[in-house]
Amino acid sequence: YMVLTGAPPFMASPLSEMYQNIREGHYPEPAHLSANARRLIARLLAPHPAKRPSLEHLLHDNFFTQGFTPDQLPAHSCHSPPIFAVPPPLGRVFRKVRQLLLTQCRPPCPFTPKEASGPGKDGPDPDSMEWGGESSLSAKAVPCLEAPIHLVAHGTLQSDLAGEQIPVPARGCRS
Repeated sequence: YMVLTGAPPFMASPLSEMYQNIREGHYPEPAHLSANARRLIARLLAPHPAKRPSLEHLLHDNFFTQGFTPDQLPAHSCHSPPIFAVPPPLGRVFRKVRQLLLTQCRPPCPFTPKEASGPGKDGPDPDSMEWGGESSLSAKAVPCLEAPIHLVAHGTLQSDLAGEQIPVPARGCRS
């Protein structure tokens, strides 16, 4: 729910009201999401745990299996990786993970956390991902990364329809 909407599903000012919403499965249904996304959220947030899908069933849900396979692919898809448009809530998560990984690096690392890109176009990130606190993470042995991690966060899944198209069945790359 949070990845798709950017907000938690159950919010209420008195804590007792929030718990009641959780027990009864009352949450705002975002109209801007696809029908498949809304159905998946409803299944995941079902009040009774036995009615929630298993991981195996989730992976076969229509949300993950329908609507993502184009009839044709552009020719450059055989030699260039796709660049995905990452929605702002997810982009902030990626930036925080990258920053966390870079700050865990100890000398003689070839790069420093200052090489991490700053906040994106949506401005500084007010969210905090300090579940266990940064001190609990730094106490763990984290291997030093040999090179910076580059997260692709710009672009689109849409292809240039003017270019040469490759039918989906012939997805093997040609030399």
